[in-house]
Amino acid sequence: MLEGDRRRGFLVALASELPLAARGEYAEAGHPADHALAALRAVNEMSLVVAKQLRSSLRGHSAYPDDAFLQVLEDHSIAGDCERVLCWSLERAVQSAGAD
Repeated sequence: MLEGDRRRGFLVALASELPLAARGEYAEAGHPADHALAALRAVNEMSLVVAKQLRSSLRGHSAYPDDAFLQVLEDHSIAGDCERVLCWSLERAVQSAGAD
């Protein structure tokens, strides 16, 4: 579990990695339009969850407990068939935050 500045660093990194990874889900990247729409909708919802968690963290608390936060992200990624986007983004955010 990350706390303080490392937690905020992780959340900031995750907030920037999600939309970057989502570019691979565009129709222009070779996906059918219905997949692209569902994936980008899911990434938008995940981004909102991350932003809410970050805003709460800056105020000294969490909008979601850690396990619920990750579960909500996972649920959105499954709904949008973009689990790989979430996994890649989480890995990059962990690396960026210097987490072990």
